[in-house]
Amino acid sequence: MGRSLPRQEDPRLLRGKGRYVGDVVLPGLLHLAVVRSPHAHARIGGIDVRAALVSPGVVAVLTASDLEGIGVLPVLAHPPGQRQNDFPVLPVDRAVYAGQPVAAVVAEDRYAAEDALDAVRIDWERQPVLTDVVRATAPGAPRLYETWPDNVAVGREIGPGIPEGVFESAHTVVEAAFTTPRQTAAPLEGRAICASWDADAGALTVWASSQAPHQLRTVLADVLALDEERIRVIVPDVGGGFGAKLHYYPEDVLACVAAMRLGRPVRWIEDRREHFVATRASRRRARGPPSTPAARSSRSTSTSAVTSARTCTPRAAARSSSAASCCPGSTPCVTSAPAWRASSRTRCPWGLTAASACSRRRS
Repeated sequence: MGRSLPRQEDPRLLRGKGRYVGDVVLPGLLHLAVVRSPHAHARIGGIDVRAALVSPGVVAVLTASDLEGIGVLPVLAHPPGQRQNDFPVLPVDRAVYAGQPVAAVVAEDRYAAEDALDAVRIDWERQPVLTDVVRATAPGAPRLYETWPDNVAVGREIGPGIPEGVFESAHTVVEAAFTTPRQTAAPLEGRAICASWDADAGALTVWASSQAPHQLRTVLADVLALDEERIRVIVPDVGGGFGAKLHYYPEDVLACVAAMRLGRPVRWIEDRREHFVATRASRRRARGPPSTPAARSSRSTSTSAVTSARTCTPRAAARSSSAASCCPGSTPCVTSAPAWRASSRTRCPWGLTAASACSRRRS
């Protein structure tokens, strides 16, 4: 208590002695690269991999048709009332967010795998896109999932509400409308996995840059239809996670499937662009002011709305959820950057002035 403790791991890392997934090199190692949807919402008319298969260094190409017997990935969190929606490792006929994996190339080196991505031909049929939380929750908005009545994944009430008469008797009322943009973890080391299959022992060994190795093992066992004790997950040094590596992703399964099918170890390492488009991100939030007395006295609500933009990942439905926080009985009024409306120079109790907020003086 009261004094700092020396970090034990620093000397080794500062001398360059750290060992990350990218440092795992096994005999016969293959490299995996991922073909991703460039569209937020599109139907897949067909995938032609013939040119990619004959590209230099390519060993295999995986599409949804090659994943027979592979299960779907479960949604990570289950708030009360959430419409459950597991998501596929690779989609069969429709991509629902930009960056979604739709095929994978396995090659002798990373360069060959990346080069072959351009040889995969996909027949895309673009569908209506909802990139804004407010529009996604508007009445009559195009639905991302046909079996759902709307795009709301889960809604819940928070708090006891505002006591009646508080706004009417307040000296100053400050109203504002604002949004919080999406964020991502951006660790120095991106997501990474290396899988090795021992066919004789029926055992899978996985090196993963993960914050939750036990959870990853459980999910892999379920998706791959393996006994959990047949899977060993090793977490070497991790170059940051910040919550993004608590989750599991399609690439984790793809590397394991490729290793099991090809009988050689397979490694995938995320690049920076992939992290921005395909890794779990914080949800975009929109909030409007309590514009009616009824709204002010009601409980505040939080609604998680499914959109077809790239937003958060397995935590919410189909890795494509966004969130809107608004007051009941009113329509969220923000669709882009924060918009502050000023009507007076009254200083509120929180130090805000009309330069940064909408103030209404109560006489």
